[in-house]
Amino acid sequence: MKIASINICDNGSTGKIMLDIFNQLDDSDEKLAFVRHKYGDNDVVQRINTTFGYRVHKVLSMYFGLDEWGNYFATKKVVKEVRKFK
Repeated sequence: MKIASINICDNGSTGKIMLDIFNQLDDSDEKLAFVRHKYGDNDVVQRINTTFGYRVHKVLSMYFGLDEWGNYFATKKVVKEVRKFK
């Protein structure tokens, strides 16, 4: 089974739930998680974007109201990785 997850971080309530689900899966299962803030050292978890990308997104959304356009490159990266993951 393949499981991919997208979350804001790998700690806190939702991050712990995501990692607990991954820990309950067999070693033969394929797992992949994308987060914006990576706190742990789990190899399954990948960071989505950089601090610079986050700041660009913040400026575009706060000052220009372009919330959906700020993370274009991070979104392209996630889509590419998910397609590779199938």
